[in-house]
Amino acid sequence: MGYYVDMRMNVLVPKDKIDDCLKAINALHEPARVAADGSGGRFAGGQKKVAWYSWVNNPENGAFPSLGDALSEWRYEWEEGDEGINIYAFIGEKWGDDELLFNAIAPYVEGDILCHGEDGNLWGYEFEDGKLYETRAEWVRV
Repeated sequence: MGYYVDMRMNVLVPKDKIDDCLKAINALHEPARVAADGSGGRFAGGQKKVAWYSWVNNPENGAFPSLGDALSEWRYEWEEGDEGINIYAFIGEKWGDDELLFNAIAPYVEGDILCHGEDGNLWGYEFEDGKLYETRAEWVRV
């Protein structure tokens, strides 16, 4: 089960915001937050017994040691350059709790994402002025 999605990304975490971005992602992995917001989990007797974010390997000790480790576990490819960390590709296949991640990192990143769903649906996201905006997208043949 799940929804297949392809993403084209151009997202930059400026050097001076890398530590804050990592803190924001690690805050997502605090046990109470995962229990409240994680869409994945193990259920018994109609109750969620263990929670996790769909398709994400949660950090073993409760926190990722680096932003690169966090991005990789959330299924994103990245590279570090002179300006900071560039997030350039989604390497997962299925949509999970990614919008939670986008909202968490919005104050620390700039750029945009274009999403193409398995059913042909197109949408995108822009990071601007510390906020996440969902955008409409369409294919234009030129």
